[in-house]
Formats: sequence, C-alpha cells, structure tokens
Amino acid sequence: MFTGMPTQPSVSTLDAFWPSLQVLIGDIKPAAKTLSNFYSLISHFGFTPELFSLLTGKINQGSEIYPLRPEFVESLVYMYRATGDQMWRNMGKQVLDAIEISTRTPCGYATVSNVVTHQLEDKMESFFLSETTKYLYLLFSDDHWLFDKGVTGDISVTTRWGR
Repeated sequence: MFTGMPTQPSVSTLDAFWPSLQVLIGDIKPAAKTLSNFYSLISHFGFTPELFSLLTGKINQGSEIYPLRPEFVESLVYMYRATGDQMWRNMGKQVLDAIEISTRTPCGYATVSNVVTHQLEDKMESFFLSETTKYLYLLFSDDHWLFDKGVTGDISVTTRWGR
C-alpha cells in the first residue's frame, strides 16, 4: 500500500466495468483486450469468479462465487454499440445461455456458489434483475430509445384541468 507495488495481483469480477469506461473515452483496443481476458475466464469456468489470482492462475480461495453480476455484460453493451462487431453479442449469448442453463430455478435465478462445480446457493441478488437482465436486454436490442441519435419529439403536457 505504501510502495505502489501490487499486494494482491488479481482480477475481480467487479473489474469488468472498466472496459465500458475505456469505450466511453475511445480506448477501444485496450477495452477489447480487457473484455477478451474476462471472456477467457467465462469460457473456462462458465462464469467469472469473484477473485482470480494473476500470480497462480487460479481462483482465490473463498472467491469461487458468481452472484450474477452485471459488469461484464454492461461492458459488452458499450463495446457492441461502439464497434457493431457481432463477436461481442456472441459473448453475451454465451453468458445468457450459462445463466439460463446453470442458474435458473423454479422461482428465479440463483447465485452460483462455486464456478468450478456450478453448485447453486439459495439466493438471488437484486442487481441481477435490476442490472444484469437490463444489460442483456440492451445488448440484444437493435432499436431501444436509449440508442437514438438525439432525435427529439414534441412534448405534450396535460393537467387534470385539460391544459
């Protein structure tokens, strides 16, 4: 902490937001590299573990969980919108398929308590519905108003008195 040297060289699933910021400032190539690195974890485990050690190349002990986080899919949305490259949607499709196949339960979707065994936990975080599903929808939506190019329309104001 005091030397500027890494103390725990690892990647967190929360770090997957970073490529979206890179895209927003126009750093497409570094964002693509970061997203591809996260995708390699998804390809290997099916999900991103909470913490993966860059030193050992293994999941940090106690960090095997995947609570259905949105950050990777959020970055895919920005990258797809910036490039139009179908590859980013294909990555999102793999995430969607993994969620549907491995986490769906009769009453919702469950946190993956272990990305190696795909064992589930009896828990669904609220951000899954409020963020992860939203970003999956936006990734596959071609005509959502959020992506309009600044087109405006007339505003109609009505009061309860008719004016």
